[in-house]
Amino acid sequence: MFKGLVTLFLLCLLVGCVTVDSEAGNAQFNPFKAADARIELGINYLALGHNVRAKQNLELAHRYAPNYVRASSAIAYYYQQVAEPELADIWYKKALAESPTSGDVLNDYGVFLCRRQEYTLAQRQFERAIQQSDYDYVSASYENAGLCATMQGNLRLAETYFLKSLEHEPSRFRSSIELVKLSVHFGAFSEAQQRLQHIHTRFGPRVETQQLQDELDHKSSVTQ
Repeated sequence: MFKGLVTLFLLCLLVGCVTVDSEAGNAQFNPFKAADARIELGINYLALGHNVRAKQNLELAHRYAPNYVRASSAIAYYYQQVAEPELADIWYKKALAESPTSGDVLNDYGVFLCRRQEYTLAQRQFERAIQQSDYDYVSASYENAGLCATMQGNLRLAETYFLKSLEHEPSRFRSSIELVKLSVHFGAFSEAQQRLQHIHTRFGPRVETQQLQDELDHKSSVTQ
């Protein structure tokens, strides 16, 4: 949800040219726009490793708009990135209390839970995100669900999720690669080769696909 915000406003970061504070006394002050500006700046600081400034800006965003789901989820993401899982969990739950049908928050919370090895709860969040009619990133949530199922060791379920991801967005590289890996794992070498050739055609040569090709060639020769 927040990776796309990292546009790195380097000039502003260097000279501190944020003016939303001075606008707070303005009759036209919009707390949500001010919060959005602080969220974007905070996430950019976080990407640069300036965690103190990131936290200051995100907390200010929350002060501007205390019940704004984007502010709460941004703080949750911050705590996730600085390895404070208990605090991240609190803020993700706050964000979901503010917007229970937010596909973005449900997806991000699912990723967080999966990394904590809370697989059942994580899959529940992905499924809820997928069910939201106004959520645009269904393919990403299916892919995340597949990656989570892979971490859990439920490879057949992972395969189902990756296939669904590609049904929604055929150009997803990660889901395509993961399906090749699963085909190799299941011994379906012909299927793996077809999938790998499709990836070569669509995405061109890459280090990861070449490594998979070498592995596939080796395993195919061993079984002959």
